[in-house]
Amino acid sequence: MVKKKEPGANPQTENGFLRVANELAEAFCFVNLYPYESRVLWYVLRKTFGWSKKTDRIPLSQFSKGAGLDRRLVHRALKQLREKGLIVITKDDKNHISYGLEKDYTKWRVSSAKMTVIGKDDGVSSKKMTDLSSPKTPSIDNISKDTVSKDILSGKPDSVSLEIIDYLNKKLDTHYRPETPKTATLINARLKEGFTVEDFRKVIDHQVAKWLHDTKMSAYLRPITLFSDKFEGYLNSPPVLGHKVIAPPGKYDNITTGMGVDEIQRDKNEREEKRRVVETTDKYAGVTINE
Repeated sequence: MVKKKEPGANPQTENGFLRVANELAEAFCFVNLYPYESRVLWYVLRKTFGWSKKTDRIPLSQFSKGAGLDRRLVHRALKQLREKGLIVITKDDKNHISYGLEKDYTKWRVSSAKMTVIGKDDGVSSKKMTDLSSPKTPSIDNISKDTVSKDILSGKPDSVSLEIIDYLNKKLDTHYRPETPKTATLINARLKEGFTVEDFRKVIDHQVAKWLHDTKMSAYLRPITLFSDKFEGYLNSPPVLGHKVIAPPGKYDNITTGMGVDEIQRDKNEREEKRRVVETTDKYAGVTINE
């Protein structure tokens, strides 16, 4: 939870401050992050640079309280920040985990695409900056209803939507289109909430395994259901244990992970034959056949 401040806050450096090199601060100006990643990164800075330390052992409970995020979202943010090279995570011989900033910004693997956040000339903002910024690459941080509408009406879906829908179509051998207004709106809504492309893949995989062979639920393997406001529930639902995904012939061959149709039929025939043998043995048990 964010600490409540009295009206008219007046922070003073005497009460603590962060010492950040100008060169590092300038490097941060070119980094695009998801909102929850940014909050976790700032908390790492607060707990390290804020105490004149390079690293610090920070429990997830502290991250959750200090950044105002659910622990699962904190864990996801830490993982992604490490993958992007922004933070360093170390473990000592007692399994104590420490977190710190990767000061060598040349190792950061992050997007630095220019963005337009100015809707009109307000007489204050730099026209040169507006011209340099690209309206085609909005970040997750500043996706608005207008932005989504423009993307949809343009008929040119972004690369993230293309990747997600392409993954779904390959799984189900379907032909859903990423530029469909409802589909695009749902995907952007989930991205604004901080979910990643990997989260979309997990939801698709999980629900396909769960619903594909359910005659009633298979009809709901579609974007309007999978990417709805129930998305987080699907993502965190228990995995399908001990279930074999058995595909019928034809359109679902590419996602078969269990027994094939031929194997199922052979197994059924073998069990039927064994049943007949048992019935025949029982029927003639104790009967002497004269030759």
